[in-house]
Amino acid sequence: MLENIHDKFFKKVFSNIENTRDFLYTSLPMDIKSSIELDSLTIDPTSYVSNEMKDNFCDIVVKTKLKGTVSTVPYDVDIYIVMEHKSYHDKAVFVQLLKYMHLMWEKDIAEKKPLRVIIPFIFYHGKKKWDIPLQFIEQFKIKNELKKYLLNFEYILFDTNTEDFENDPILKNNVFLLTALVLMKSVFKKDFENIIKIFEFWEDKGFLKNKEALLFFFTYIFETKDITPEKFTELLKESKLERSKIMATLAQRLVQEGKKEGLKEGIEKGIEKGIEKGIEKGLKAGKLEDAKKMLLKEFSISDIADITGLNEAEIENLKKEIKRKGRN
Repeated sequence: MLENIHDKFFKKVFSNIENTRDFLYTSLPMDIKSSIELDSLTIDPTSYVSNEMKDNFCDIVVKTKLKGTVSTVPYDVDIYIVMEHKSYHDKAVFVQLLKYMHLMWEKDIAEKKPLRVIIPFIFYHGKKKWDIPLQFIEQFKIKNELKKYLLNFEYILFDTNTEDFENDPILKNNVFLLTALVLMKSVFKKDFENIIKIFEFWEDKGFLKNKEALLFFFTYIFETKDITPEKFTELLKESKLERSKIMATLAQRLVQEGKKEGLKEGIEKGIEKGIEKGIEKGLKAGKLEDAKKMLLKEFSISDIADITGLNEAEIENLKKEIKRKGRN
């Protein structure tokens, strides 16, 4: 279940071509960046993959052209990006990559086209540093004299455990992408320091207005972190964000959207600690507290209802309660 959560998250982030382009600008080796047209990237639909293979096929395939050779080279360069989201290291990844490449080349042969150039790229964010060799041939413990007869290829590795990308100028201008990378990098860590930094980064970049994106990231946090609504509220306070700005509306959306899109099932099965009820309970308490403050500042009942999502009858009852306590 947890692997599926990471896989869906990765595909959502990198199915956006701008995110993929910015990521490759910062992570590809210079010799590759200088040879391909990154501005011409497109997402490959992988329609040639059979239904039986789709679940096991790579996450994202992007396609571009070689620089300065568009008119003379009759094929595109496929940049192949796959995310390995397991917490353990699987040497079978080489064979998996070969299967992907074989499918692409089979399509080329069937269509009587030159074989395309494929660059394997592995995105990894497991618990420990990736220690599998980059070259396929390094798995074979034989004399070097024999190795020249064996198949060999090398993949590009992006390991969040070793990459220092937080201050990259390109990524800092893509708030969505940088947030996703930081969350994936810290997903197996017990501390919440990076989440606080993310909240502050959002406020600094004016990202708090992007409610759909925040909902997406909150969902991932709740699905992958052992975090209670109380702890979540505490993190918001530590980051100097007012809970009324995002918690009151987006925590509710998290539950509502989850019912529509199956996210609720992921939360319930991934974190078996009643988080949904806790969110709803904490949400209601937070909204009532915000409504109380607004009543004391003489906001209109209709305005309070619009801001908090409470109905006007609830606000009227809260107003009466405040008056009773004031008389007592």
